[in-house]
Amino acid sequence: MNGQVALRLLGAERRILGGRFDDFPGGAIGVCLEVRSCRAARADVLIDVADFAPPTQAQLVDGLARILVLMRDAPHLSVYIGCAAGLGRTGTFIAALARLAGIGDGVAWTRANYHPRAVETRAQADAVAALDVAAVWAAYGKSP
Repeated sequence: MNGQVALRLLGAERRILGGRFDDFPGGAIGVCLEVRSCRAARADVLIDVADFAPPTQAQLVDGLARILVLMRDAPHLSVYIGCAAGLGRTGTFIAALARLAGIGDGVAWTRANYHPRAVETRAQADAVAALDVAAVWAAYGKSP
């Protein structure tokens, strides 16, 4: 594991852990961003994002809405987000969750609180900045 943060989402403090998904210990909501991970089949949310690439806005909106539903349905569980190294793609999703929690600069916050090398590329940072937070909450509201 590379680090962990606490974010206030859905009215409660939530523990968000990050690292290599190959090291996913279970016992948490698993978000895998590396489809070749040896533990990808154990993921609750599996999103195919290429190494060093940003997720598309559709991947962000859909993935974040799915994570929120899982958090709502299992409020006692932490969330474990992972990719190959647990920095770029993982940091991007943690930064996007930070935006959902009302943190304006999710990338800077994630680098300060999760890992200084999180969100490895400009394109990943731009994807977080471009996130339509209202679209995520709307997609979450449409979920069963």
